[in-house]
Amino acid sequence: MYLHCGDNIVLSAHSQAFKKADILHRDISTGNMLIVDSEDPETPRHGCLTDWELSVSMQQQGSRQAHRTVSASLYLRILYSHMRPQGTWQFMSAILLSEPDKGLCALAHDLESFFHVLIYMGVRYLKHNIESVGGFMDKYFDDANYCQGSMTCAPLKLATMQLGIIRYADKKQVKDLRFLPFFPEPVTGGSASDLTNRRGSATTSLGTHPINAIMCELLRWLKAYYAENLPPLKPVVIQVADVGPSNTVDKDVVEWLDELDEDETHEPTEPQPEDTSLAGKLNGHGPLLRLLLNWIHSETANWPMDDKAPRDQLPPKYDPYKE
Repeated sequence: MYLHCGDNIVLSAHSQAFKKADILHRDISTGNMLIVDSEDPETPRHGCLTDWELSVSMQQQGSRQAHRTVSASLYLRILYSHMRPQGTWQFMSAILLSEPDKGLCALAHDLESFFHVLIYMGVRYLKHNIESVGGFMDKYFDDANYCQGSMTCAPLKLATMQLGIIRYADKKQVKDLRFLPFFPEPVTGGSASDLTNRRGSATTSLGTHPINAIMCELLRWLKAYYAENLPPLKPVVIQVADVGPSNTVDKDVVEWLDELDEDETHEPTEPQPEDTSLAGKLNGHGPLLRLLLNWIHSETANWPMDDKAPRDQLPPKYDPYKE
């Protein structure tokens, strides 16, 4: 079963099913979103949302459960864990992965899955400031927290939802994920400074990608939702990848963590009055659809034409079970 998207956005298909049939998809993932090309060059491509086998009527979800889907490379990780109520591990909401015994889902959980798909595809195919793509993908999407023979949400994903920022220790340097507007052209017959002069600094002067605004706004909503629906975080542990054979955290990173103020902007806090308003944006499709459409059709967004990676940035031999 699949649904076409009238305005070319897969999210609208999800909205139609929810509003007209009271159906929640429950397995939003990269594999279930298709882009269909038209034979007519004047007809725009459109999206399809497929694989509704795990969908459920919101009026009957309490009496129906379906197992989540996982890749073969992750099978050993879940062999002895409790079965999940729905979804694909990498894209399930952090709250469902953190509280597997509850088993009930809400629209907000599916909308969060769309966010995870956005980050997943962005890190693989857009220019960004993360060097260790395999390490990031493992810690955010494929990792898990093991407790009493069961698996719960990856610490980095859960921290992201509750802190409202994707903060990752990448090759000994703590970074907040940011997408860059283009892939620098290769320098031929000149020095490295030639590239800087043509395109700007490789780190701070590249400008920003419009997708950052979408990401940051969604993180504000998600942080507010988690402040209302999940207890505050325990002390945050930031995952570190590729720090050398000894697997020890760089001294500078340790000092940075120690110096974090308890009242830092991105630290978890008790729900505030404004959280209710922001969290409410995940109770329907309207706010997210408007956010996406406003940025897609904005005349001032400056969507770059050359931002797609020439190839998949995920290492060809990436194996989450070995990371």
